[in-house]
Amino acid sequence: MASRQLNIRLDASSADELEAHAFLRRVPVAALARDVLREFLDRVRDEPGLEGALVARAEHDRQRHGKVTHLHHP
Repeated sequence: MASRQLNIRLDASSADELEAHAFLRRVPVAALARDVLREFLDRVRDEPGLEGALVARAEHDRQRHGKVTHLHHP
């Protein structure tokens, strides 16, 4: 599976808090953020409408950019 980079902006307070949690766990901030996102995605994986949204997004990309978006949904 191809990986993608996600860039997010946090306010200073949230960034400090995330860095403190990473420090306590002795992991890089990116690893902690990745784990939190994966946990969230695991919790909402069966959310109604998700599969339809993935298909609609792929169709939108295909029409707009003339390309195919590969669905990486398990």
